[in-house]
Amino acid sequence: MIGVFSMTVADLAEAELRLTGRVTDSEQRPIVGASVTLLADDKPVTGAATDSLGRFSFPAMIDAAVETRLRVSSVGYSEYEHILTGVRDSLDLQLELRPTSVALGSVAVYPKPEINLPHARMDAETIVSRSRQSLVPTNPVGAIRTAEIDRVGSSHSSRLRIYGDSPVYYLNGTPIGRDPDHYGMFHILPASTLDRLRVSTQGTDPSRAGSSAIEMATSVRFERHREFDFNLSTIEATGTASIGNDHLFARAAVRKSVLDKLVRQFDIHTDRRTIPPTNFQDISVYAGWKVSPNVELFVDQYYVRDYLSYLVDSYVASGQVSTYQHSSRQFVAVRGRGTFDRLSITGGLSLQSLYEEYRARPVGSEDNRRLLIELAGDRTAVIGTMRGDYIWKDYRFMAGIETEDIVSRTIDLRQRNWNFLSPFASSNSPYIYQRELNDLYGSYARDDSEHNRAVYGSAERMIGDYTVEFGLRGQYYDRLADRSLLLYRLNASGPVHDDIYGRLSLGSYAENPARNILEPYQVIVSDHLGALAPIRSDMLTLSLEYRGLAVSLFGRREANRPILTHDFSSRSDSTGLPTDGFVGVTSDGYALYRGLAIAWSDNGSLHERLSLDASYAFTRATKSEHGLEMPADLDAPHRLRVQSTYRVTPGVEFGAELAVRSGYPYTPTAAGTPTAMTDRYTRAYYLEATAAENSERFRASASLNLFGEVSVGEGIFYFSIGNVTNRANPIINTSSGEINDAGIMPTIGYRVLF
Repeated sequence: MIGVFSMTVADLAEAELRLTGRVTDSEQRPIVGASVTLLADDKPVTGAATDSLGRFSFPAMIDAAVETRLRVSSVGYSEYEHILTGVRDSLDLQLELRPTSVALGSVAVYPKPEINLPHARMDAETIVSRSRQSLVPTNPVGAIRTAEIDRVGSSHSSRLRIYGDSPVYYLNGTPIGRDPDHYGMFHILPASTLDRLRVSTQGTDPSRAGSSAIEMATSVRFERHREFDFNLSTIEATGTASIGNDHLFARAAVRKSVLDKLVRQFDIHTDRRTIPPTNFQDISVYAGWKVSPNVELFVDQYYVRDYLSYLVDSYVASGQVSTYQHSSRQFVAVRGRGTFDRLSITGGLSLQSLYEEYRARPVGSEDNRRLLIELAGDRTAVIGTMRGDYIWKDYRFMAGIETEDIVSRTIDLRQRNWNFLSPFASSNSPYIYQRELNDLYGSYARDDSEHNRAVYGSAERMIGDYTVEFGLRGQYYDRLADRSLLLYRLNASGPVHDDIYGRLSLGSYAENPARNILEPYQVIVSDHLGALAPIRSDMLTLSLEYRGLAVSLFGRREANRPILTHDFSSRSDSTGLPTDGFVGVTSDGYALYRGLAIAWSDNGSLHERLSLDASYAFTRATKSEHGLEMPADLDAPHRLRVQSTYRVTPGVEFGAELAVRSGYPYTPTAAGTPTAMTDRYTRAYYLEATAAENSERFRASASLNLFGEVSVGEGIFYFSIGNVTNRANPIINTSSGEINDAGIMPTIGYRVLF
């Protein structure tokens, strides 16, 4: 929560003022009906409520010799107070409140009119406490449990999917990519560095590129303080320190994995009964400077390195496979914001670099050496953002620009079997022409750059109790065949009837088909980038909330998906074998996602010490390639999650989480290939083989996770026992592609505040 204002100390001991200002949330949306109270020596003097634009105005007598404060409160937000140290003829305050959930008997109250689905908005305390309940106690993504969320792998995975889409992550308004994690399990930012977290699953406004977003904000503490937070568990150790005064602050965190040390110390074998001995370390640093009462500057930085190396069994290699994975991320951003009466301006410039390396090769016989992956790539990008919000009469206008300059991007690949997929393969679809790809892409190197732009704008108006926003986003990709797109967003929210609130979202979204190099066939996509179109999605969602119950319906169509294609006429006359032009990539694929999500949250109505959360999601996901319709990746129609927490005493609580979902589709292992080589190079054979992709489905998967904590003095002892991902090793074994939750991994830790 931030109060921004300016005043001078008057010569008079007492003066009559007119206090005016505006109350907003963290996204500069007006908070209607907030209570603004002037207090002198802790006694209420006068006050007012905010109007439909979040503004307030009232006269007041302020005595410079008496401590005078403004108190701002609204249902669903943390209370805000600020001391007034001087007077002038008039004040124009810009006050920002932080969202929080409030329990009133059996009713869970959230900020209105915007729907706040359970766990969709979290403050710092909620992020930290809910993260402790997951396998990795400092993983903020582990605290996200909305019904729309699907996780790749285990119920503790940090690799999220929302209606088939990978959400875009934002740090203080700057995009930092999709799936920014350590091996899908550990998020690269520790929970102790975050001040709030917001999950957008029902569509986004034009300032966001994707149909879903996870927005993380770090703490802004322009106040005198000195604080230290230390967390030690069997997974990792994290130290966080914060210091500041009225004009400057700095916050830093250092995190180091511990599990790899325990594995070596106790000779724990990684036979898929525990998670692999991941070795990672990351450093995060955030600082701020209040240049003036209306202008603030910030610097955000993080540095991440991780390594993973172990032996696993593989059906493909008929033995063991040695794997090695390494990544390194650097992020430096300078940003600022200014608030001037009805205008708010934010902007920033960031430098982001990413290096990823993956190797896998069988050990043992010479025959197994035909199976190999050595894939590496790095990417350096400069991202700029600028946004302005302006209030005029009954409207809020928003406009901005986003630039992405990929100044350097390299790919280096050696591969001997294209069914030997990279680790980001979420399901298994073996490619039948792997020998041909060996000839084309057995060795590949690329070095290029890319420059993308986006401009956006929207207008929002309060019409009675309803909020309506319409906006446009123009997207430009300089490397794609279809470079420019005009996208639209329409969002409306408000009361439907009595205590029922609703939200309608309709919009179109675009994505660059060139994504993480560790995803399947991204090397081939990058090689054909100039012939591809942006991936375009159109999505419609409708959400209703009645007290603690929320229901949402959705439909999403994704067009221009890149798919491998073949020119069956591109064959040598003498041998009948394919030539170099045999394999290509086009943007002719599409996918369809539709379903519903139901979430219910209760805090104390069933029993004063019991909290209960439950959610159910039904999703159908299909994709179309070459005229064939098949299940899309991660098509698990049914997902059920139930979590309960029981508070024995104010400092002792225990809980459990049960997650059940349908089994994912997979491709059965082929019995063999035709004896006649040329029979393989026909459209009929290719369609027959493609139709078999994801034609089977694994059994349903269930996981039970237990957790608890005990407060002792200034510290907290906590534990969790979680089912950990066991994907039958799809990193190597693409013949099964099974994704199951299995194995047990305990976590024990201690957190202390100084």
